[in-house]
Amino acid sequence: MADSNDGSGFLYLREGAVLDDKAWDRVVRLPRGLRRKREVLAALAGALSFPDYFGSNWDALEECLTDLSWLPERRILIVHGDIPPERARHRATYLEVLRDAVKSWRKDEQHTLGVAFPDQAQRTVESLLAQS
Repeated sequence: MADSNDGSGFLYLREGAVLDDKAWDRVVRLPRGLRRKREVLAALAGALSFPDYFGSNWDALEECLTDLSWLPERRILIVHGDIPPERARHRATYLEVLRDAVKSWRKDEQHTLGVAFPDQAQRTVESLLAQS
């Protein structure tokens, strides 16, 4: 496992690396192959038990990821099997939302959010974030 050096705060996991689950209270694993924006949003909403008022759009996702007050677990990690969604425009927006949410949490706050991708995705993630 490696920390990001792209300023995103993301983690990049080597294939077969063992994740230290004790460092996180809740680990959410998003599978490979989430192609559409709505699939990504639905997967996160279900896995993180988003409130009923979640609006299934990028702004609502950012609001939920920077709140998390409904979750009893404090340290949350979202592990991606690949980089969703398929469309480049949505992918860049999704990565920006995740980056901003990760950066919004300070260590002394109620929650901490971590985001991880496979290490082979690092260049693509860095490139997309550099364009934003």
